Order: sequence, then structure tokens, then C-alpha cells
Amino acid sequence: MISNIFNHTADIGIKIKAKDIKILFSKCINKIIKLALINSRNIYKLNKKKLIIKNINKSYEDLLHDTLNEIIYLIFVKKYYISKINIKKLLFDKIIIEFFYRKLNKDEIIRELKCVTYHNLSIKRNKNIYITEFIIDT
Repeated sequence: MISNIFNHTADIGIKIKAKDIKILFSKCINKIIKLALINSRNIYKLNKKKLIIKNINKSYEDLLHDTLNEIIYLIFVKKYYISKINIKKLLFDKIIIEFFYRKLNKDEIIRELKCVTYHNLSIKRNKNIYITEFIIDT
């Protein structure tokens, strides 16, 4: 499907399309990783971890917001170079992600991402396509 970056006055705006909600979330997570980190060929011994995010508001928008911000936290605070993700379960109120990572080297960062905002955050379904737009504070 299609994913695009669009201009926003202060930050980075993202628009992603996918045929189902699980693929949409996966593409969004991978877009965050690609915006933040260089594509490293040095994928050696990887650690595996499970990430569970619960959402009391039970909306895909809130869950996407929290998930993407957790990925940003893992990269910039925990210093994880995330090389692969696999969404194991996705419901309105919870996502379970398995990811593979190693320690991040400073020279592998392309740009610093602070957070995904709620400004213009949306997930819409148009026929059999899911479309999301969100803004990343840089």
C-alpha cells in the first residue's frame, strides 16, 4: 500500500494507508524507526522482547498514539536499535508486539523524534483501506 510524508509547519506529518489495521500499525511503527535510525547492515546478536500496551480509551487512535510514543521512548531513552517488529495481537484496548533489538550506537540516529502528538491524529476506514495521519514532534 502507500505511505507518504507530508509537510507540516513545525514537525513531520505522516500519512499511511494499508489494507487492514494490523498492517497499518506495523507500517506506522516501521516509519518511526526509519525516520529515526539509519538502515544498519550490522544486525548481529539481537535480543528479543515483548511489548504490551493497554489502552483504557479503547480507540485505535489512542492505541496508535501510545504505541508510537513507546517506540520513540525505546529508541531515544532506552537506546534500542529496533531491527524487526511483529504484532502478535491487536485489539481496541491492547497491542502486543514482539521486537528484536540491540544497543543503539549514537552514529545510527538520523534525527531525534520527541513524540507523536494528538494534533490531527486520525484513523479512517474508506471501503477496504485504512488511512492514518499523525504529526511527529521533532
